[in-house]
Amino acid sequence: MEARLMYEFVSRSFQISETISLSSKIRRCASNLMLYKGPESAVAAGVMVGVATEVQIILDSVYSGSPSVVLDYFDSHHIRGRIAASLTRLEQELACNAGVDTTEKPIGTGGGLDSEGSS
Repeated sequence: MEARLMYEFVSRSFQISETISLSSKIRRCASNLMLYKGPESAVAAGVMVGVATEVQIILDSVYSGSPSVVLDYFDSHHIRGRIAASLTRLEQELACNAGVDTTEKPIGTGGGLDSEGSS
């Protein structure tokens, strides 16, 4: 499904190399997070379902001939950037916590991932 969306973007002459890079980063981080035996697994699975849903919504918009395809592209790119940044941060926190001793402090908490300053 995502390949179809990228094809639609390319056929409209959108520059998608960064979007593809973000999508790859999301898949890599989500796959790594799914290996943890905690709530992070559910978060990662939810993210992947969310990305698939986003792709379907945009494809529906493209196929319906919506004039907002350009806006959909930029929205999609922005959403993927935020998801990639959030998953990367969560992955770093988990890696830090996995090797933490009593003198080390984690990078941060996941509570601020939805704020504008987390990218």
